[in-house]
Amino acid sequence: MAPLVPLAVLAAALAAFAGAYEWSTLPLTGLTLIAALAVGRRAFALPRATRLADLALAGAVAVVALQLVPLPPEFTARLSPRLARVAAALRVGPAPATAEWRPLTLDAAATRQALLVLASTILVFFTTRAALESGGIRRLCRGLAGLGAVLAIAAVIQRAATPGLVFGFWAPLDPGARPFGPFVNRNHFAAWMLLAVPVVAGYLVAHIRIHLADARTWRDRVHLFAASGGPLLAAAVMAMGLALLATLSRSALLGLGAAAVAAWLLSRGRRARNQPGAGTVLAVAGAALVVLLAFVDVDAWATRFDATLASSPTDRAAVWRESMPVVADFPIAGTGAGTYGFAMLVYQQSDRHAYFNQAHSHYLQVAVEGGALLLLCLMLGLAGLARAGRHALASDRSEVFWIRVGAAGSLVGIAVQSIWETALRMPADAYLCAVVAALLLHTRTNGGQGYEPSPAGGSNRRGDDGSGRRHRRGPRASRRR
Repeated sequence: MAPLVPLAVLAAALAAFAGAYEWSTLPLTGLTLIAALAVGRRAFALPRATRLADLALAGAVAVVALQLVPLPPEFTARLSPRLARVAAALRVGPAPATAEWRPLTLDAAATRQALLVLASTILVFFTTRAALESGGIRRLCRGLAGLGAVLAIAAVIQRAATPGLVFGFWAPLDPGARPFGPFVNRNHFAAWMLLAVPVVAGYLVAHIRIHLADARTWRDRVHLFAASGGPLLAAAVMAMGLALLATLSRSALLGLGAAAVAAWLLSRGRRARNQPGAGTVLAVAGAALVVLLAFVDVDAWATRFDATLASSPTDRAAVWRESMPVVADFPIAGTGAGTYGFAMLVYQQSDRHAYFNQAHSHYLQVAVEGGALLLLCLMLGLAGLARAGRHALASDRSEVFWIRVGAAGSLVGIAVQSIWETALRMPADAYLCAVVAALLLHTRTNGGQGYEPSPAGGSNRRGDDGSGRRHRRGPRASRRR
């Protein structure tokens, strides 16, 4: 049952409008805490392999919490010299008669919201990692495939029937919003799909290699693939891919390309012609690519890429250019997590018909809101994630390796998309990113390590995912026995 816990959290986040509204933050945070407690003390352990990443996450929480602590004027003047001036420009009403203690954030309520989202995301990561210690990765991947397929199909239907509404009935508060599925922003929906597609594709590869390990003819391969449920997994991948393309999100498309390149490079040591299922994997991938290309709206994508080359007073270049003075004025502690929009009320110089409420780059937004302190935590966290992920891939000789490769591709893809978007501010996207990171980094306890890989890194003795479930190898394997 443990793998069902993170799936329940993901489903709840999607149901709560992807966490786009403030009222959903506290219930989702409470749910993630309950999920962590359901897994037990393992959720709060700090494994040595991921300790650098874990400490970086703890440091990020500490930095954001520090922004909420009232400090004397001389401290705030040293850490954020421009804070008093910008706060005065945003103040409604008379200024206080004397200098007062104040926090390092321009808006304490927004920073509290951001702190809850950050803390709950870390809880999801810890919970999923602990849940996978005793197995269940197969159930988690299948559940993610099912959830993603249902979400993709429902979102495409909803987009066609009620393009301006969320869930077909809710009008977003932002009049310029372009909702897609439960998300107010189509790029944020595309980010969810970008995270899910490579993981499910990686599980599909592992699934094929296990169930087709002993097939010798194409007839055997087709029969075993159909009998194993592989077509349903392939259909889920294609449905999610089509939904991603339907968003016309250029950043997500670039992220998906980066995920594919990363997965290809990371798996090159395990790709060999004599490994089981290689031809079938290529055939399924080719068929999926043909189907995706058949449904792509070429004209709409051409228009989107033409718009990339056009400049306007409110394009991303303008947003980035006008955000840089904020970084220069708040270099150490930033303006406060969640306060980018408040800062731009003072710093934005472009036409106010388009209000800059996000930086359209997650890295730039972290620099604005958290300064060098939060950027340092981000850099350490990414370094720890890369190091632990590389070790996990190098040491995994089972077919779970392919799921880890898919997870690594997902993380590379979202990192690339984050150059142009801030999708990870949404709890639904952040929670899925945490689950994907746990899939990459998880380790098995002694009680769960009941399988041994073959010397070639092929099939293992206990099933396709180390879950302890045996799978039939087909009639040829039975005769050999």
